[in-house]
Amino acid sequence: MKNGDVKMAATLFVLMGEEAAAEVLRYLNEAEIEAISKEISYVGPIPAQEAEKSAEDLYQLLVANRFISEGGVEYAKKVILRTLGAGPARRMMDRLTHSSSSSNAFEAIDRLNPMQLSQFIQNEHPQTIALILAHLTPSSSAALLESLPGDIQADVAMRMATLETISPDVIRGIWTVLEEKLKPVAPYAHNHGYGGIRAVAELLNRIDRRKSRTVLEKIDTIQPDVANSIRELMFVFEEIAMRQR
Repeated sequence: MKNGDVKMAATLFVLMGEEAAAEVLRYLNEAEIEAISKEISYVGPIPAQEAEKSAEDLYQLLVANRFISEGGVEYAKKVILRTLGAGPARRMMDRLTHSSSSSNAFEAIDRLNPMQLSQFIQNEHPQTIALILAHLTPSSSAALLESLPGDIQADVAMRMATLETISPDVIRGIWTVLEEKLKPVAPYAHNHGYGGIRAVAELLNRIDRRKSRTVLEKIDTIQPDVANSIRELMFVFEEIAMRQR
C-alpha cells in the first residue's frame, strides 16, 4: 500500500468512526492494519474541506477501478454517505454527477466507425483531437488516428503524448461541442481514461508501420525526446507481444 493510500485510508477510518472502521479492517492483512493504525495516530482534527476531498478520492477510486461488485456507483454513494454524513455527501455527489456527465460520454465514441468520426472531428484543433483520442480505447484511438489526414497525424500524436492533466471544465466544454455534432449517432456510455507516451506507443503499434514511421519522424523533428520515449515503449510492447505468442 502506497503512502498516499495509507494516509487517505487513515483519514477515512477516522471519519467513519470506530464501528465502521473495525468492520473494514477485517478485510485487511496485518501489514496494512499496522500501517493504517500508525497513520491514524498522526491524524488530528480533520477540516470539512479535507474530509470531503478524501471521500471524493475514495469515490473515484471505487468507481474507476470497479472495486465494488454489487451495487456499483450506488454502493459507492452509500459508502460516502456513511463517511461524510447526509449534507456534505449530497453536495459532493451533486458535484461529481455534474462533472462525470461529460467524462462518461467518451466511450460512446468508441462505437462509431473511425471514418465517420474522423469526418466530425478532423477540422477541430489538433489539441482537441488529441484529447478525444486520449479518452478512447487503444484500438479505437489507433483506428481514428489512421483515418485522419496525414498532415495532422504526427501533430495529434505528439500532443497526445505530452498531454497533462486537463481541467474538467475544459473536458465538459469539448464534450458539449462534440455532443451537438454527434447527437444523431453517439449515445452516452462510460469513460476509459487514456493518454500520454504509453498510449501513443500502443496506438502507433496498432496502425500501419509506414504511417507509424512517418508520424514518429515528424514528432522527431519537433520533440526528439518524446519520439525516443515512444520508440522505446513501442519496442517493449512488441517484445511482450512476441513472448505471448
